[in-house]
Amino acid sequence: MNALENMIKLDANELAYPLSETQIEKLRAELDLQKLNRYPDADAIELLEAYSAYIGIPQSQIIAGNGSDEVLDLIYKAFTTPKDIVLSVDPSFVMYEIMASIYKCEFRRYQPEAYYGLTPDNFIEYVEILKPKLIFICNPNNPTGALLNPEDLIKIIKSTDAYVVIDEAYGEFICDRFMDYSLLNKIDELPNLIVLKTLSKACGLAGLRIGFGLSNAANMAKLYSCKYPYTISNLSQALGIALLKSDFKETINSNRLQIIETRDRLIGELKQYKALEVFDSYANFIWMKIDSEQISKEYFLEAFAAKNIKIRYFKKDYLADYFRITVGTEYEAQQVMACIDAVLGLERAAGQ
Repeated sequence: MNALENMIKLDANELAYPLSETQIEKLRAELDLQKLNRYPDADAIELLEAYSAYIGIPQSQIIAGNGSDEVLDLIYKAFTTPKDIVLSVDPSFVMYEIMASIYKCEFRRYQPEAYYGLTPDNFIEYVEILKPKLIFICNPNNPTGALLNPEDLIKIIKSTDAYVVIDEAYGEFICDRFMDYSLLNKIDELPNLIVLKTLSKACGLAGLRIGFGLSNAANMAKLYSCKYPYTISNLSQALGIALLKSDFKETINSNRLQIIETRDRLIGELKQYKALEVFDSYANFIWMKIDSEQISKEYFLEAFAAKNIKIRYFKKDYLADYFRITVGTEYEAQQVMACIDAVLGLERAAGQ
């Protein structure tokens, strides 16, 4: 087994659990490789029907993309022009800024009073001054794992004429009753609201690259007017449909509850180390900061690399001591804890 095959990959927030052999056999039965000479359904109608039944939102209010990245691209095409101001919280999902650069928009970052909190009234004041065309709020936020409650989000959305995109990629990991925190039931009530969802995280289908945008009819018409045909492959559509129509929902629920349990236990264990500032998380990852006076970033990363564990670090100077670790299987969680215990133990011994 080579190093890549043996790597514990905890840097991309992927779901740790693969499909079962039974599910894999069911999927094989659904594949019709004789149709690969044909283009896929341009609008992914059957996929939208399956997702509509799964999520409980009318098909007419959903658009599918080749990952959420394509939906983000459509949002920029539909609702911005060059030099428009686009706003997001800092730090957050990097693709918001990348897309702004592509479409020549002016990207602005709102830095909360603390990385793990955002005061709605202060944010609204900033929005009123800035007057952005587009606002992105990832909830729970990536990479901090912070969560805004629905009432605060609604207050922000109602305060502005800007289109507000609530990215709920990690929503299923909030808690057992995660839909209580979703704004999907507000897409008709709030005309400037767009919600993003994905099959990549809790559904564990990152390799299929399927994302969704959900909004009212007027916004859907604008998004569809910008969409290229044939962006989601035959294979991705067929596999996504098969899984959404099967008993896959039970598997998703079981997996996400296991991730939540492992996450909360890991956070409790990690908070025992004085050299770490560990933040509460409502996603499938944990955000932490090391005390650079006790341990260097380079030493921390080298220790994980030596154990063939890949974690996420940040290149911006003001985030240099922050790390994000995906919550994996029980075995992977044990390996993370063993590595951190060894690192901090060695560091304490070295300072004696």
